[in-house]
Amino acid sequence: MTALKAQRKVTNLSALWRSCSGVPGQLALKAKIRAPACAAMSGAIKAKQSKPRRRTIVASRLAPGDVAAVLRDVATQARMSNENFPKLIRGAAEPYNPELAALIAQGPAAVEGILEAFRQPATLFDDMPLCLLAYALERIGDPRAVPVLVDWLEQNLFGPFIWSTDFVTHTIKVLNGQSGINTESYAYFVDEKLDTLMQARAGQAAVSARARQAITPLVTPPPPEKNNCPKTITVTGINAQGQQETVKLGYTSVFFDIQEQVDPAVTADPAKRAQLDRLRQQYEKADEEFYGGTDYRPIGEVSVASNCGGTVIERMLNEVAAQKGLPLRLGSGNGTGGKVDGKDLSAADIIREVARKFGSEIPVTQLDPLTVIAHERESGESAHVEIPLSVNGDSVVVYSKDNQGRPRLHTVDKGRAVNFFGPVQQRYNFRPFYNYGETTPKFYRIDPSRIVSISIDSSACPCEWAFGGVIPVAFTQPSEPTTDQRVLTVAGTVDAPDVTGGNLRVNGSAQSITVGAGAFSSQVVLSSGDNTLRVAVDGPDGRRGCADRTIRSTTPKTTVSATLTWSLADADVDLYTTQPDNETAWYGHVATSIGGRLDVDNTQGFGPENYFLSSEEGDTVLPGTYTVRVHYYSDHLKTLGMPARAVQYRVVIIVNEGTPSEKREFREGTLAVDNSSNASPDGSGPDWATVAEVNPASP
Repeated sequence: MTALKAQRKVTNLSALWRSCSGVPGQLALKAKIRAPACAAMSGAIKAKQSKPRRRTIVASRLAPGDVAAVLRDVATQARMSNENFPKLIRGAAEPYNPELAALIAQGPAAVEGILEAFRQPATLFDDMPLCLLAYALERIGDPRAVPVLVDWLEQNLFGPFIWSTDFVTHTIKVLNGQSGINTESYAYFVDEKLDTLMQARAGQAAVSARARQAITPLVTPPPPEKNNCPKTITVTGINAQGQQETVKLGYTSVFFDIQEQVDPAVTADPAKRAQLDRLRQQYEKADEEFYGGTDYRPIGEVSVASNCGGTVIERMLNEVAAQKGLPLRLGSGNGTGGKVDGKDLSAADIIREVARKFGSEIPVTQLDPLTVIAHERESGESAHVEIPLSVNGDSVVVYSKDNQGRPRLHTVDKGRAVNFFGPVQQRYNFRPFYNYGETTPKFYRIDPSRIVSISIDSSACPCEWAFGGVIPVAFTQPSEPTTDQRVLTVAGTVDAPDVTGGNLRVNGSAQSITVGAGAFSSQVVLSSGDNTLRVAVDGPDGRRGCADRTIRSTTPKTTVSATLTWSLADADVDLYTTQPDNETAWYGHVATSIGGRLDVDNTQGFGPENYFLSSEEGDTVLPGTYTVRVHYYSDHLKTLGMPARAVQYRVVIIVNEGTPSEKREFREGTLAVDNSSNASPDGSGPDWATVAEVNPASP
């Protein structure tokens, strides 16, 4: 459309299209909108080069459900095909989709119609429409949407989607008034999504029956609704200051790629298969539009199993592991982002930061398979990343995978002053809704000698997900389905001699475990009522072991509880809880006069350490603020030549457990300095962190 003007009282519209599908020449529109609320329009379209030249039109305003149907149309989705991250999708959402802007303008009246889309079974085809509709619900700001969105996220967290679970998570956080809202990349780790669900569910009588179901490990493929396995990769290395630092990267593996999802064995409904096939064709068309006929030559089919950040994460970390002899083998996956120095980053930025933090920037003449090629905008953000596969003299073969397009190779000649990245620059140097400016290729090489460890946590994924094969895992303790204990020892077996660690989840919250001689043992903190336990290990050969079970605790409900876990073995981190009377429960004073107590002082690593106060057990619950703090007491592996390792801590706080006013908070952070001489409750400094202040009397 080249001209659009609204006449007096916004009743008359005129527009001119330079071209329209199926009609030669220009089209002129003359129309009149009829009240009330611009609900109907009548007018005519004139086209000089077609017959009939004049066509009468009558139109009515789309209902919210109709808008959702329009957004699901392949041609409509094509508008968004170039937007590959949540931040870009948000920027283009309303300008590219005027139907969506009109829907948002309806306000709360549109909410019920929008929510209907979240009550229907969904496939990959629905990913972008659900992103846009979740965005619309956030913009409308009506908290009535939260229960339906929570149900959807709980049912689809591991479904075959790209970004819709991130959009729904963000909208729940905003509408539910939660903390931890990411307004930088708008992408969330799987643990952040699980925490969002738990916070939104807090105060309800019970978690959903689905969340309580025990799962038996299977060797058969997972059902389509559990197609994705979101993992967390943890890279620990030595930074430029000589200190150990840890970076976490989100990484989602996909079981059935889009080619397989079109197969009747995976998607039985013919209509849904047809939709998915049209989406696959749209991916092919978009990829060919930018890279067809260039020196970026295709080596495979379009794929949703990896994106640009994921392909670089996979290849670079596998190369580092191979050079250092680390027990790691990553399969293909989608990078989903991460956090560095307190800032949320996209998948492209996070792997660039890993290379920069544990390596350095290099000139093009030093390209090798340990290099991240980052196409940086003037803002410093990476629009796209690539990675060299091989070097032969001055010739470097580079691997590039854009969005859901084809994997491609192209060749860079290190000895020639020529731009070898023209197709990428043409692809990303125009963004109408973000003024990023031109992109410039920069090169960052990771130094394997500065990498200490690389680990994978897949414990959030369903136990059915075992793409690379199954490691037998079993619980041996507790042996009974019910206990009267709040703190319990959990033990089991892992039939894989090369597995040395894993993760244990209690009601969705993870803590690390050590595996030795084919066995593990750890203490866990149970909530009053039903509890879900899951242990998961990831083998260096790509296999996965997982086991689930449920256990019921008959202990009284707590009024205030705090549970501390941390990321390191051979490290001592301590929990401190100061009550309104200024008395503190800590390892030097485990029981307070009002009944507050610290259950154990864990000095060897991982935790947990726990504070409890329960009115049901006769404790005195004082009104006022309870302050929760964490202190890094000692890294037992620290030497004169090696400073303390940075430790990541996690604290789960529950207030008024099992009541309508229950509130849950999840706080995480990092401490890089230890100090065993600064352990008194009034201590302060870089070895301390104030985690939270809670009041059980506050709503």
